[in-house]
Amino acid sequence: MNNPNLQKGLDFEKKCVDKLKQLGFTDVSLTKWTDYGADIVANDEQIKYIFQCKHVTSKQGLKAVQEILTAKYFYNANRCGVISESGFTQQAHKLAKPNYCYLLTGSEFFNLADKSSFVTDSIDKLSQVGFDYDIIKNYETQKQQFGGITPTWEQLDKSLRYQIKKKYKNYSNFLSIIGDSFSSSRPTDDQLKNEYERIRSIVGKTLTASDIKTHTTFPYNSFHSYPLTKLQKECGDRPNVERGITKGELISEYLSLAKKLGRYPNSIDLDTHGQYRFSYYVPHRWKSFSAFLSEANVPESEVIRRRYTEEEAVLMFCLTELLIQLKENNFQKEINSTVLKNLKYNDQVVINRSAITNKFGSIEGLLNALSEDKKYRDIRQQLQQIANSIMES
Repeated sequence: MNNPNLQKGLDFEKKCVDKLKQLGFTDVSLTKWTDYGADIVANDEQIKYIFQCKHVTSKQGLKAVQEILTAKYFYNANRCGVISESGFTQQAHKLAKPNYCYLLTGSEFFNLADKSSFVTDSIDKLSQVGFDYDIIKNYETQKQQFGGITPTWEQLDKSLRYQIKKKYKNYSNFLSIIGDSFSSSRPTDDQLKNEYERIRSIVGKTLTASDIKTHTTFPYNSFHSYPLTKLQKECGDRPNVERGITKGELISEYLSLAKKLGRYPNSIDLDTHGQYRFSYYVPHRWKSFSAFLSEANVPESEVIRRRYTEEEAVLMFCLTELLIQLKENNFQKEINSTVLKNLKYNDQVVINRSAITNKFGSIEGLLNALSEDKKYRDIRQQLQQIANSIMES
């Protein structure tokens, strides 16, 4: 390339490409020499951007904005912008603001920290020339919570839905004005995995089909070509139930786990350590755990799952409560369901919550019994006296 100015312009464009990639845009590329007003094409999820880059000493006016707005339709882009080393005239701003065209100086652009700041900083710049972009900025902030994917109407908060309806009549008009749209193409497998992990961070557990349907920003049928159990496994989760697992495979896995643990597993062991959860066994394949043990030739008496009497359950609870209180030096501390669930020794639950709920219905039911039944109240007090004498000796 003999023209040094053209080379400088191309170098500037390449520098802009590198920055867009750093910000998190995908499929960023330079256009051909016959660029029809756009130098760079980039994507943010399903939103297509085009940019014109100006490495010149004079401020850019109407022409640069007109060119990129025309190119927006040629490239079928959602949004457009001009990046100029020298800045912009007031006329350029006046044309850009109603057309939602981003105008950024080189210093502003290269100092951006991330993709979300690219959008919000641009909106702030548009606001400075007299237009209220609060609704758009609020929308962009909520959109980032869904990984940059256009949220559905139901996923927007009530306040924003009210503002959009009041000013733009409906959501479609609003999206059309700012250049957003719902994706018409199927998301990639990587996008589906990212969406699964995003929803899991909200729900806090292995996802069901219902969880995905409730929270996804993609059309639900996008997941039909990606079996849920496969998606769960590839995202590091264990499916609750997987089709095609035979009784023989379940029995073999149960006996294999027994060898690892050195004892026959119970339902909690299966959920904690097993390749297949307890729900694979009961009720998916067997009507009861006893029926499974019988078919697996495992003596039920050797599986740690005995039922406690009410008095034994109370004693276990009070001992556990006392140990925690002594450990934390807090005799006002009460045990709840969460404490019991997380209380483990050698990765085993210390006291099975079902031992209590089978007799009292809930932890709260047992606490009521401890306060209302003299026999149980006496057990608690006797243990407390023993603990006090130990502390004093």
